[in-house]
Amino acid sequence: MAKNELSESEKIFIRLNENANTIFYCQENKITFYNDKHISFYKNEFESDFGLLYQISINDVFFWQFCRFEVYEKTIDERKKFFLLKFDDANNLSFYENELEILKGSYKEFRTLQSLERDFFLQNKPRPKYAVFSFPFLYKFNLPLSFLSNELKKKIDYTQIRKEEYIKSLILNLQKSQPEKQNIEEPENPHQRIFPNGKCWQLFEYWKDNAKDIKADLCFAYWKMIEDKLMYKITPTQFAEWLLEKLNFDFEGYWKQLDRVKTTNRNRLYSMAKLQFQLNKSQY
Repeated sequence: MAKNELSESEKIFIRLNENANTIFYCQENKITFYNDKHISFYKNEFESDFGLLYQISINDVFFWQFCRFEVYEKTIDERKKFFLLKFDDANNLSFYENELEILKGSYKEFRTLQSLERDFFLQNKPRPKYAVFSFPFLYKFNLPLSFLSNELKKKIDYTQIRKEEYIKSLILNLQKSQPEKQNIEEPENPHQRIFPNGKCWQLFEYWKDNAKDIKADLCFAYWKMIEDKLMYKITPTQFAEWLLEKLNFDFEGYWKQLDRVKTTNRNRLYSMAKLQFQLNKSQY
């Protein structure tokens, strides 16, 4: 292969992105035909290239979102090197935790309305009942891959689970290799209804005091700290009310889900802050 010639995997990846872009465009604009071809044509083309890339990218050691585990493992050192060069204050732990966030972002839950039920607690008013499904998710195009065959989805599931287990083992080994710090007096926890202990409150206070985009940053902190069990599972409304009452901060109607405020930089800074306050394990 000539120096500047694209590998077979790169060529397939370009086609895959082109079809993903077309499918996303059709779905966003609620159209079924594009360039005189039905959307099913582009989905079939996408699935064919997806399966092909999944198989042959191992030959080119070509990394992409749903690459096989062997490729993921072979390219991790190179990706870690790039991450550490890009962010001056990054370390191995923040890289691994960022990888874990990316892997989790490869799936997304979708709710479909099943029925309306009468709810006594809502004064017998109809309450929607949803079924929740989790699909592979192409985050570059905000595209759920629910249209892939079950066989292909099973391969993806198996591969992504192996990747997550691998990263979790690297994080655990790294944590074990770090010398334990001497126990110090537990800091005060002035908000025991919200945080399991004083260190969790200190983490939140540090995050709030250093926020650049405070509304988005606090939404991010809410979702991440609940996910990591560093904050008790209160509702967004309760969180907003607590902030207004105790810390005199008003969201003014602003609220975003995690996928709308999650960025590589926020994940990295959050991982660093957890490390600083020795909070790499759930606290309840």
